[in-house]
Amino acid sequence: MRETRDGSLLLELPKGAKSSAAAKTIAEALGTKLGDSVGRVSQLGVQVEIEVLDLDAVSSAAEVLEALRASVPGGDDPTTVAEREAICDVRIWPVRGGQQVATAKMSRYAASVITEVPVGWTICRVRPRTRPPERCFRCQAFGHNARSCTAQDRSGACWKINLNCNWAAEQLMAQTADETGADVLIVSEPATHYGQEDRWCFSTDRKAAVGIARLSAISQDDRGSGHGFAWMAFGALTVFSCYLRPGATLQEFCNFLGQLETSIRSRGRAPIVLAGDFNAWNVEWGSRVNNPRSGPLLDLATSLGLILANTGSAPTFERGAYNSVIDLTFYRGVQLAGWHVPDSETLSDHNYVRFNTSDRPQAVAPADPPVNAHRGWSTRKLDRDALMRHLTSVRLLVRGGEASGEKALEAAEAMDSLLVGACEASMPRKTTGPQGRRPAYWWSDGIAELRRQSLALRRRYQSCLRRSGQTDVEEARCRYSAARRALRIAIKQAKEKAWADLCSSVDTDP
Repeated sequence: MRETRDGSLLLELPKGAKSSAAAKTIAEALGTKLGDSVGRVSQLGVQVEIEVLDLDAVSSAAEVLEALRASVPGGDDPTTVAEREAICDVRIWPVRGGQQVATAKMSRYAASVITEVPVGWTICRVRPRTRPPERCFRCQAFGHNARSCTAQDRSGACWKINLNCNWAAEQLMAQTADETGADVLIVSEPATHYGQEDRWCFSTDRKAAVGIARLSAISQDDRGSGHGFAWMAFGALTVFSCYLRPGATLQEFCNFLGQLETSIRSRGRAPIVLAGDFNAWNVEWGSRVNNPRSGPLLDLATSLGLILANTGSAPTFERGAYNSVIDLTFYRGVQLAGWHVPDSETLSDHNYVRFNTSDRPQAVAPADPPVNAHRGWSTRKLDRDALMRHLTSVRLLVRGGEASGEKALEAAEAMDSLLVGACEASMPRKTTGPQGRRPAYWWSDGIAELRRQSLALRRRYQSCLRRSGQTDVEEARCRYSAARRALRIAIKQAKEKAWADLCSSVDTDP
C-alpha cells in the first residue's frame, strides 16, 4: 500500500490469474464497510485493446460483447466471472467491402486466450489493436506531439480541398491556411474564379486551381493550365491541381489524361506533385470497388513514374453515411511526408488533405522581434465602460511653474503613463503568436467558437453513424446541419460588416 500524488491510497496485489477477482472482492468489501466516509473506492487494472475483424454487416456491439465474454475459458468461478465482466467499451463501425470492425477493452489474460469468436454465422478473428506511433504534425517526426515540439515547423507546406463551389468553404479555407502557416493551396471546384492572378492559377474551365496562401512569402516561377488542370512551379518543384466532373464520359476522361500527361512531360524530369479530385475508384487507394476511370489513371501514373501518397483509411469525401476516397495525391522526384486527412470543419463535402515536401519553397524569414517587445492591445475587444471609468478616476498630474524642457518631458511621460494605464484597463494585450500568422480581417472569436461547435457536432454525428443501433442519428444530423448553417451565415455577415466599416471609414476620413 502506498500514497499517490493526489493523496489517495493505492493497494497493489501480486500479479496472477486470480488478482482481478481478489481486487473486485476487496473493492466491494471496502465500499460496504467504509461507505462514503473515506471517499470513492475504485478498482484499477491494466487493460489492452483488441479488434474483432470479419464481422458481417448486421452484427451489433451487444452481440460482439456477448461473444467475447462467452469465449473466456472456465466455469462460473469468481476469477472467470471477473474476467468476463472486465470486457467492456465495445465499439463497432462499418468498413469497405460491406463488413464491420469492432474494438473492445479487456485484461491481458483474456486478450491472450481469445484468438477468434463466433458472431452470428461468422468466425471472426481477434487480435491486439496496434495503434500508430505518436507523430508530431508540426515537424513530421515521431515520438512526440506538436504541443511539446521545438523543432523546425514543417506543417504548412500544402493543403488540398474540393470546395464544391462553396463560397463560405473558400473563406474558411483561407482562414485555416493562415492559422496553420500553409504555403501552397491545391483547390478543386473553387468558388471564386477570378482575382489575385499573381497568387493563383486557374484551369481553363475554372474547375481547378493552384494558389499561394495569403500570408506566405513564397513566389511562383512559372505557371500553366489546361482543361481540368492548372500548375505552378516553385523552383524545381511543380504542383498540379486537377478536377474532372463525375458525369464525364470515359472518353472525355481519357482525353483529359492525355492533355495532363503532355503537360507533365513538358516539365521534363522535374519533381512533381499531382493532386486533385479525379472521381476515380480503386481498391488500391481505399475504395470499395473499382470503376472504369481507375485503370487509365493508374496507367498514367505508371508511365510517368508517379507514386501514390494516399495512406490510411480516412475518407476524403463524406456525405451522411456515405464516404469514399476520390481526392488523390501522386508525386515523384521529391520526398513527400505527413500526408493525412485532418479532422477539421471544412463546410464542404470534402475533407482537407495536408502534406509537405522536402523541396518546400522557403521564404526569407523576418528577424525575430525582441523578447520583451510589446505588440500593443487588441482594439477589437475594447471595453468602453472600463475606459471611461479609468479616465474619470485617474488624474493627469503635471507640475506647475515656469515652462522648461524638463517639465515638458515630465508632462509627456505623465501623458504616456495615463494612456498606457487606460489601454491596460480596457483592452487585453495582443498575443505573441508566430510572426506573420494574422487572422483574416473578418475573423472573430465568435466565428471561431461556431467552428469549434460545428466540429464537435460533426464528430458526434459521425460517431452515431459508426455505431449500430443508435437512435439519435437524425437528431445529430439536424444539429450538425444547423451548426454548419450558422457558421456560413456568420462568415457572410462578418465580411459584409467589414466591407461596410471600410466604406464608412473612407467616407469619414478620405
